[in-house]
Amino acid sequence: MEKEKRFRWIIEECCTRIFAKCDLQMAKMRVSGINHLNIKVVDIGSSSKFYCKIFGMKEAFREMPDRIFLHCGSDLLTLAKGKPPKNLDMHFGFQVKDKTHALRWKKWLESNGIKIDKKRLESAGGGMYLKDPDGYVIEIFYES
Repeated sequence: MEKEKRFRWIIEECCTRIFAKCDLQMAKMRVSGINHLNIKVVDIGSSSKFYCKIFGMKEAFREMPDRIFLHCGSDLLTLAKGKPPKNLDMHFGFQVKDKTHALRWKKWLESNGIKIDKKRLESAGGGMYLKDPDGYVIEIFYES
């Protein structure tokens, strides 16, 4: 019985030290951001035009005829030909400088026939929501 307790203690001690070392290693490793977001779209051409016209994105490159990468600041938005998911309970957001810029975006979007689904424009931060041609919910947000 004493050998069994000693053996368990050794195993527990080894595991504790190994996991502590792993936690320390993970604490030193951090991701620096999101490089790209890939979404499936019905028509790459019309989706590309939407993101370029409305958000000012530029084509970075194409991967075969069924995938296009668009510059979005220092990140990429990838449009891949396919069937978008239905009833997707998620959204993605684009950050703007502040509330003043958010209000300019609201005006720009409305002048281009884009419906704002809901908005929350407060001095401490906020956003507004719209949909792209495939029904993806996009948030324009700011932090103060």
